[in-house]
Amino acid sequence: MLRVAVVGSSHVRHMDHNNEFIYGTSVTKYFWKSGGIVEQMYSFMSVLRNYGPQVIFLQIGGNDIVGSTSPERLADDIFRLCRDLLCGISGLQCVVVGSLFVRLQTRGVLATQYEFLRQRVNNCLASQSCNRVVFWWHKRLIPSCLAEDGVHLNVRGNVRLFMSMRAAVIVFSSGQFWFQS
Repeated sequence: MLRVAVVGSSHVRHMDHNNEFIYGTSVTKYFWKSGGIVEQMYSFMSVLRNYGPQVIFLQIGGNDIVGSTSPERLADDIFRLCRDLLCGISGLQCVVVGSLFVRLQTRGVLATQYEFLRQRVNNCLASQSCNRVVFWWHKRLIPSCLAEDGVHLNVRGNVRLFMSMRAAVIVFSSGQFWFQS
């Protein structure tokens, strides 16, 4: 039975936690911190160790973008977390990092600046994918998938997010990739 953990901010909280990633052959647990930033995800380390996932999907980073954000530094912080997860959790085969979402409402930065920084962070993350840490571009999570608050996803957006995460988990747990133990 494949054990999957989805870790992140409030986007993870809003997902339907009754869905299985691979029907009948996986168990999925969700861990989130509303308004969470990368540094706060370390608080899940002991519970993740106890759960022992083989694949972790990280959906983080959007709350870290403020006016003084260095995209390169944020990408490095995310990859440092991934390395720490891989070193600290026995049996973890892969950490998948999901692309940061579009936002219409931001904090501490104009929406246009947020979008510029978001794209740079995603490009940095994509260029750093290697071995057991992989970047996943979410497709079709466009502004019309946002809820009225301009930050979180609406029902259609949450379904698309789940399907995107599910596709990543299927691809990277298939046993046909370099990280297979």
